[in-house]
Amino acid sequence: MPTFDHRDTLRYSIPSVLAQTVTSLELVVIGDGAPPKTAFIVDEISSRDRRVRYVSHPKSPRTGEPHRDRLIRESTADVVAYCSDDDLWLPWHLEELVALLKEADFAHCLGGQVLADGRLRWWTIDLSQAEERRYLLEVENTIGLHAVAHTRSSYLRLPEGWDTAPMGTPTDYHMWRKYLSMDWVRAVSGLRASVVHLPSSLRKDWSLERKVAELAAWAALVSDRVWCEEVWPQLVATAQFDSWRETQSNLRSAREYLTRVLAARDDARAELGSERELGAARLKAAQDRVEALEVEVARTTALLASMESEVGRTTALLAALEIQVLEARTAAALAKANLAWVEGSLTWRTRARLLKMPLAGSFLRWWRGGSRSSS
Repeated sequence: MPTFDHRDTLRYSIPSVLAQTVTSLELVVIGDGAPPKTAFIVDEISSRDRRVRYVSHPKSPRTGEPHRDRLIRESTADVVAYCSDDDLWLPWHLEELVALLKEADFAHCLGGQVLADGRLRWWTIDLSQAEERRYLLEVENTIGLHAVAHTRSSYLRLPEGWDTAPMGTPTDYHMWRKYLSMDWVRAVSGLRASVVHLPSSLRKDWSLERKVAELAAWAALVSDRVWCEEVWPQLVATAQFDSWRETQSNLRSAREYLTRVLAARDDARAELGSERELGAARLKAAQDRVEALEVEVARTTALLASMESEVGRTTALLAALEIQVLEARTAAALAKANLAWVEGSLTWRTRARLLKMPLAGSFLRWWRGGSRSSS
């Protein structure tokens, strides 16, 4: 029984262990940095029952896991069981676990808890089934420290026992994974609820006095054998039925949610199909438009090439014409110069004879008229 700062809860949790139908036991309370009052309370109880002893250690990083390992290795007990310092064992708890361990290495009782409002909640898991064992290993822990017992011989076979768990990982879950990940470990689950578990995680804002008062009320009931044998099973059965009904309700809600998700998925698929069809049509129209534009571009490019060729031919023709005009002007200037020379070198009789000739006379008169105009 590891303890740190609960102190007075030990006055109720320890007696529940000592009231077991299995009487051949030793209860070791491990003080993990616990205050002096803890030792006083345990010593007070051990003075009346020598089956209880107290070992004190400085505070460990988490919850004193290395102290547990050392204690188990030094022990000579056949079976090791655990009890939290603020939980209660019903009288037959240890008897049930010892019976289960006759054919197993690791056992636990039916898991459950007392909620902060006093309601009970129970759930079942069968570690003999591979899929449920895998669920505990990979998904979540449903077995508290208070519910487990194992053989010491199997513990010594493990590659590693209790050690400081990583931050964020429950210390008991860290240890159960070490056990249940071993293929050779035979694990079984009990069907009787034999622990009153009051989770501290659900009572974080409670004072120690309030926690002690709640535990004292439950301890008074657990100490009543008639209540344990007649009332407790009815409470557990009702809580199991309520848990089953809650599970069914959650399952129904999950199914309804899944139905809505599937319907939304189908709608999304249909919308996506429509969008794809519309997108395909738009893409086809765009592709047709691109093809038409490409044809138009090709035609325009050909026309531009033809026009550029025509411009080139026209430019060449103009250049040739300019050359011809220049040559004509040069020839005309040469002819004028020649005619001027001829006219200047003709006698008046020769000139008169030429003027009387039809072709030569016309040309001579034209030339002389042009010379006068230019002069």
